[in-house]
Amino acid sequence: ITLEQTINMDIALIILAEDSLPRLAAASAVALAAIIAVWRFANPVIVPLVVLVSVAMFLLTVFITGLNYADLAATGWIANITTVEAIQPIVFRIDFTLIDWQIVLQQFPLMLTVLTVGTIALLMNSSSLELSLSRDVDLDMELRAAGGGNIVASMLGGLPGYIGFTPTILNHRLGGRHRLAGLIIAAMAASVLYLGSSVMSFIPLPVLGGLLLWLGASLVYDWLYRAWFKVSWPEYLVMITILIVVVFVGMLEGVFTGLIAGIILFVVDYSRIEVIKTQLTAKQFNSRREMPELWREHMRQHGGSIVILKLQGFIFFGTAHQLVERISSRLRSADQAKVRFLVLDFRHTSGIDSSAVLSFIKLERIAIEQRFKVVM
Repeated sequence: ITLEQTINMDIALIILAEDSLPRLAAASAVALAAIIAVWRFANPVIVPLVVLVSVAMFLLTVFITGLNYADLAATGWIANITTVEAIQPIVFRIDFTLIDWQIVLQQFPLMLTVLTVGTIALLMNSSSLELSLSRDVDLDMELRAAGGGNIVASMLGGLPGYIGFTPTILNHRLGGRHRLAGLIIAAMAASVLYLGSSVMSFIPLPVLGGLLLWLGASLVYDWLYRAWFKVSWPEYLVMITILIVVVFVGMLEGVFTGLIAGIILFVVDYSRIEVIKTQLTAKQFNSRREMPELWREHMRQHGGSIVILKLQGFIFFGTAHQLVERISSRLRSADQAKVRFLVLDFRHTSGIDSSAVLSFIKLERIAIEQRFKVVM
């Protein structure tokens, strides 16, 4: 397994192979130690301490047994990283006269795709971090920071990036809650890139794997176990569906599935909101203007034929259909006065969608058939 491969079920089966079990057991031991330590001691330094002790125990074992680092790299206990020389920023090494700008323009649609996916992922990760960290996230600042960082990274030969959910959660749970933690991580990455990567070979991979197992277990506990008691069962079903799609298909497919499922769930939930705020007749609600007593008596006798519906919320095909059904039910009621006028009050609605037009056309047809007028 190489560092560039994405974890999927096929890779998981390779990890569970017989020759990988010792490394998996070591990683599981580190993860279990971290879980127990966090459970017993509510201190942010406890997990870094577990990592340092694990690395020290590994190096001590290597020293006592006299194992060879080349053999450890070949068997997957440490990273097999080739030492790199110092690298200059790519902007200083490009001969712009040799660039074929036509090919660059041909890649422009792909650039827009990367930009769109990165922006959506940044917003989704930021919203998830708000829930996980119980803190407000300034989306405008995050977008500006990601844009500026990508500009700098592009000049240094880096890849497009955005705020990462898992690394941020990991850093937060390890106690790195100051911006200095990000600067330290950047300095470490720069030192490996420009000064050489041989130092990485001294860090045992099972310790890093154990750290990821601990973080994964804590996220599963938060989002699958604790969420069961906080969200409705349709929302929980969406979460399980996203997890299954991510594991068996892919990350982007899981995000897309969650987006579609969330939209469907929103439409279903919103269509259940009562669109009619108040239902009255002219007997209970009439003009505030002074009227002759003869008119008032006429309204008392025949006001039941004027139905007034005060609407609320956003009117789209779901709520519009609900409105037409309520009106049809009122028309079928034999114990109430025949409807001659139907007044729809939109003052408390936030808007209306074009998808509701068909329902109002249906209402117009009903009004013609039942011989009453609709006043909006």
